[in-house]
Amino acid sequence: MTPSTPDPASFADLAEELRIAVARINRRLRSENPAGVTPAQLTVLLTLDRSGEQTLGSLAEIVMVSPPSMNRTVSHLVQAGLVEREQSQADRRVTRLRITASGRSEAERTRAHRDEWLGRQLAALSADQRAELGRAAAYLSEVAAR
Repeated sequence: MTPSTPDPASFADLAEELRIAVARINRRLRSENPAGVTPAQLTVLLTLDRSGEQTLGSLAEIVMVSPPSMNRTVSHLVQAGLVEREQSQADRRVTRLRITASGRSEAERTRAHRDEWLGRQLAALSADQRAELGRAAAYLSEVAAR
C-alpha cells in the first residue's frame, strides 16, 4: 500500500465512529421531546409536517414500520386531535392522513426545543470546532443524499 492509497481499515474505523456518533446524537435529540406524545407518534407528526398529506401505507413506508403499527400510532394521534383522517372520494379503500393545526404547533414546538438544546451544546464549543462541525454536516448531508 502506498501513502496515497487509503487504508480500508481506517474507512471501517471512521464508519464505526460516525455511525455511533450519529446514533447517539439522534437518540439524544429524540429524547428532547416537550410534547405529550411518544417518540413514534412524534416521528409521524414531524413526517406529516415535513412531507404533507400521506396514505397510511406511504407513511408506514417512510417511517419504516408495518402498516398495523402505523395504524395504531395514527389512531392515537387522531384521538389527540393532532392528525386527521379523510377517506378518498375516488377510492373508498384509501384514507389520507394530514396533520392538524394543533399537530403542526406540536411539531414546530418540538423542532424549536431540539434546536435550542443543540444550540446550547454548540455554544459550548470553540468557533473552530463549530466551523469544523459545519463542514462535517455538509459532508454527512452529501453522503446521506447518495
